[in-house]
Amino acid sequence: MKREQRQIIEQGFRDGHIKVISSTPTLAAGLNLPARRVIIRDYMRFAEDGMRPIPVREYRQMAGRAGRPHLDPYGESVLIAKSRDMANGLFEEFIDAPSEDVKSRLDDESALCAQILSLIATGFVRKDGDLIAFLKQTFYMYTNKKSSYLTEIVGDSIDFLEDAGMITKIDGFLSATAYGSLVSRLYINPVSAEIIAGKLREKQAVINEGLSGVSGKEKLRRSKDLADAGSKDAGGSPIFSDIGLLQLLCKTPDMHTLYVKKDEIAVINQFSMEHEDELWLGISFDSMEEDYRALKTAMLLDNWISEVGENLICQRFNVGPGDIYNVVESMNWLCYSASRISSMFAEDLREAVAEVELRMKHGVKRELLPLVKLRNIGRVRARRLFNNNITGPAAIRSAKFEALASILGQKIAKQLVDQVSKMERDYSGLDSLSSPDYSAFPARSDRPASSDRTGDEGGNGDADVNGVNEVKGAKDAEVGDAGEADDVDDADNDDNAGDVSPVPNRKKGSGAEKEMNKAKGKSPKENKAKDNKSRDKSQG
Repeated sequence: MKREQRQIIEQGFRDGHIKVISSTPTLAAGLNLPARRVIIRDYMRFAEDGMRPIPVREYRQMAGRAGRPHLDPYGESVLIAKSRDMANGLFEEFIDAPSEDVKSRLDDESALCAQILSLIATGFVRKDGDLIAFLKQTFYMYTNKKSSYLTEIVGDSIDFLEDAGMITKIDGFLSATAYGSLVSRLYINPVSAEIIAGKLREKQAVINEGLSGVSGKEKLRRSKDLADAGSKDAGGSPIFSDIGLLQLLCKTPDMHTLYVKKDEIAVINQFSMEHEDELWLGISFDSMEEDYRALKTAMLLDNWISEVGENLICQRFNVGPGDIYNVVESMNWLCYSASRISSMFAEDLREAVAEVELRMKHGVKRELLPLVKLRNIGRVRARRLFNNNITGPAAIRSAKFEALASILGQKIAKQLVDQVSKMERDYSGLDSLSSPDYSAFPARSDRPASSDRTGDEGGNGDADVNGVNEVKGAKDAEVGDAGEADDVDDADNDDNAGDVSPVPNRKKGSGAEKEMNKAKGKSPKENKAKDNKSRDKSQG
């Protein structure tokens, strides 16, 4: 479930409005909700190789929730057994058994490689010997006394980083390259970075072939055309595609991919055949399960940026809203990383990658990007505006306020017009433009109750993301061409939310406003003080 939904449930339980919470083991492990009684019905969990018992430490994590501090004299934890013999076995396996040993994350060679790059990039170590000496002091070496093995895997990691161009080794001294420093700052696995950089280099090489013999302005124009999603290579395949990039990023070690059921394989195979030219990676026999999982996750994310409704995504891919949240959040991070890496190795593709990053952040098609860049406009409000021929800031400036208010509600419409007017002032350098006129629209007290509610909440109910509909009150569902109504995302139910995906809200006083103030040689506070002084003088 979404974080906001979870917070509501937890608060309702604390306040006593909710008497019982039934959850999966994954959710139970993260709940910070002490209760008088905890009942653990199932101690087995489905894993890739079948049903397996949960770890002892996980059982204790759940059982430890029993007993509310300062409220209960004791807590009760109940582990249900189907027979007396099974009860004895559960005592031995969970209640009386010690917890499993804690393992160091450095036991994973890719994690060790990332740690080594970080130590070198920050200048913490300069030589092989310093690196070995540092790692000998870690918990990993405390549990693995084989120092010779450590030297071997550290050597392998250094060789990989050097071959990838992330570090240099001269006379025994180690230092990070610009590429290595970037990867370290991005907090991504060096293996992920090489997967991304390798494919982007390959795509850039194809573009360079198409630019041979071209120079000047024509080269700039041609390079932009070749990086466009519609351009094809010599074999007739698109040079760049959204689904290809998503598939690539889902194949990196940093991306947690979705589990694939047997009955989903046929659907994935069909998708793979239909989009063979657009996919950047094939499905290998040696890594079949990994490839299927990556492609299924990429398919879900492609639905997200194609504005498919949350409920429909959950049905199609057998996931919950929280699963969508998690994969979108991870992909936001990887898209940003790919955008930064492309600026080093595939400059002609940088804009295309950055565009996918922005679409992932907001969950929209390309046509809505000019709208979702505006504060308080998420994927649903943007689609309402676009379906009524309001496609960007210029169209908002020329639209009648009554039309905007009928789509968004009076409150959001007023904020939007003010915002666009301020953008116009900032970019034009004009300090005094006439304020928008709201007098043509009836006051709140004169409006019907349903419309009044629309202005406050920015729309409830369901919203169309596919078809063009007649403008209605925001409480009415706008049904698309498919005849299905999709859920309005939380961000579009919140007047203060500008984005659908989990990203920080934009801060006031940023962007164009700061640039204009900087050009005038004054800070925002100084300009505000100057305006107040002028106003006081005129009033006096």
